[in-house]
This record gives sequence, structure tokens and C-alpha cells, in this order.
Amino acid sequence: VDFCVNHSILVQAHSPLGQGKLLNHEIAKKVAIQAGKTTAQVLLQWNLQHGVAVVPKASSEGHLHELIKSASDDPLTPDMMQMLDSTKERKRFVSPPFMFGKEVYTWGERKPQR
Repeated sequence: VDFCVNHSILVQAHSPLGQGKLLNHEIAKKVAIQAGKTTAQVLLQWNLQHGVAVVPKASSEGHLHELIKSASDDPLTPDMMQMLDSTKERKRFVSPPFMFGKEVYTWGERKPQR
């Protein structure tokens, strides 16, 4: 991500909620309570504050409005951002088959761990 930022390349989070799996993340839930937001709003706001474009999926019109609201809400505090940044977990939730191989744009021969 740092390379992209340093070269003015926009990074996009295709599944910023981890296909729903991150909604139960303990740190994200704790920050959501502190911020008075939903966990989904916190996760989207965290990405946005890091300069990452988000493409969330919404299962209903109500959820869509909730997600859109996160883009215009008050930002997370520096302490909240640090709490979210401090997680040691690193997971890829989406691993499309076309991203494996020897081409320069791929992740390599081995599929990343989920």
C-alpha cells in the first residue's frame, strides 16, 4: 500500500468487510461502541482514512444507506485508528484465480492463506 501511495496509485478494498467475517472482529466492535457507529461503518471509515477506496457489498437498501453514511461521518480518532492498526491479523478474503502465476501483476505461484 505504501508503494502505491508513494506513486499516486489508488488502492481499492474490494471486500472491506471481509465478506462479513470482519463484522465480529473484537477490536472493530470495541471501536464501534466507542465511536457510536456500526462495525461496518468503522471498517469502512478506517479504510477511507488510510486513503483506500472501498467497494462494499450491501444486502439491503438499509445496509447501503448505513455504509454510505460512514463516508460522511466524523472521522475515527487517532486512538481508534491506532487500535485498528495494531491488530496483528493479516488475511486475504478474496483470492481470484487469475491472480496466480508468473506474471509481474500476480501474487506468485502459491495461493495466499485465507
